[in-house]
Amino acid sequence: MSTTPLHTKVEGELLGDPRLDAREIAVAVDGGGAVTLRGTVSSMGEKLRAARSAMHVEGVTKVHNFLVVGDLPGDGHADTVLRAEVLEALMVNPVVPASVDATVREGIVTLSGTVLHEREREAAEHAAAGVRGVGAIKDHILVDR
Repeated sequence: MSTTPLHTKVEGELLGDPRLDAREIAVAVDGGGAVTLRGTVSSMGEKLRAARSAMHVEGVTKVHNFLVVGDLPGDGHADTVLRAEVLEALMVNPVVPASVDATVREGIVTLSGTVLHEREREAAEHAAAGVRGVGAIKDHILVDR
């Protein structure tokens, strides 16, 4: 997991906003101050608020907002939290490209997207497998040769 001071500040900003449920948001920061947000929020307002909050953190140069708006009902909430954790594991792995995405249903992670090399696909699978709570992984990642 990324633990740079900027990463910590962005997570703190998101978690400190009472109008935002940031537990389902995965944060990644690159060396140039660009922040990537992935996960699920319950409204378009939360999606926009998360990006604005991240952009207000000193040192952030750009925000890539890949948050998905979706319902967070009952049992689906656990899948939403698990998806955020898997997305964060994918984003902090330097071998896994941003083109890899994950969805979760009943604890089963489905990886999708396109990579250039088999090692990137394997790294994505390994990163997802390392997240506590993952029951199974379906690998639908395409290697573009």
